[in-house]
Amino acid sequence: MPRPSPVRLYGSLVLAGMQAKLNYRADFLVMAGAAILMQAMGYVFLWIVFRQIPTVAGWTLWELVVVYALVFITEGCVSLFFEGLWRFNGLLNRGEFDVFLVRPVSPVLQVIVHDVGMNGIGNVLLGSVMVAQALWHADLDWTLPKVLIALVLFASAVAVRGATVLAAAALGFWTGSPANTAMHVVHNMANFAQFPLSIYGRGLQALLTFGVPFAFVSYYPAAWLFGKEHIGWIGLLSPLVAVYSVLAARWLFEQGIRRYESTGS
Repeated sequence: MPRPSPVRLYGSLVLAGMQAKLNYRADFLVMAGAAILMQAMGYVFLWIVFRQIPTVAGWTLWELVVVYALVFITEGCVSLFFEGLWRFNGLLNRGEFDVFLVRPVSPVLQVIVHDVGMNGIGNVLLGSVMVAQALWHADLDWTLPKVLIALVLFASAVAVRGATVLAAAALGFWTGSPANTAMHVVHNMANFAQFPLSIYGRGLQALLTFGVPFAFVSYYPAAWLFGKEHIGWIGLLSPLVAVYSVLAARWLFEQGIRRYESTGS
């Protein structure tokens, strides 16, 4: 009997995880509702700011809403489909990662699907509503090529976000602590991507472009979408950045596996 493809196996495991979590419907509704309320506060903040200031660094309200919402949508996708990475340090410290190494399935895939973050659905729903509302008000001239490119840029944004989490999780091989501080630092850095990159200093701009490339999650794709001529072309590099980020994160994880010595228990 042939082995299922990694993509099919991943889909099956994620679906099984979702079904298991949905058995506790009250928990799911609370988590999704809490995520929506938390992100809605940011939307209200933007609305209040733009009542006083018509533009921020050359971005209008609805343009900035797209930048802001893309961070939430990608965060929701990573929570929903890559939540297992947040449990990785616990697996290492309890010695449970050893089991993943003897199975005929990629350890990375097993870690990723170890858990499903249903709270991500709240982020995805609210972020999608925000983007839909913003694009409606922005009145863009949509063509088929533009739609296809926009979808590719969005997929690239999710890949970049997921790769940064994978890379941060892989650092657990070297830290050896029960909690991975790097993951929380990287997660909080995404907050800077909620606003135009030009409002920050050059050092932070360089970090968010070349170091931890969250600028390709929201800022540069939105700049291309809204025709920001001086920077919009950079958004078209998002697929290349996504491929590089995924390969680099995978390489870092594999290096960690090579130095892994188990718990000895």
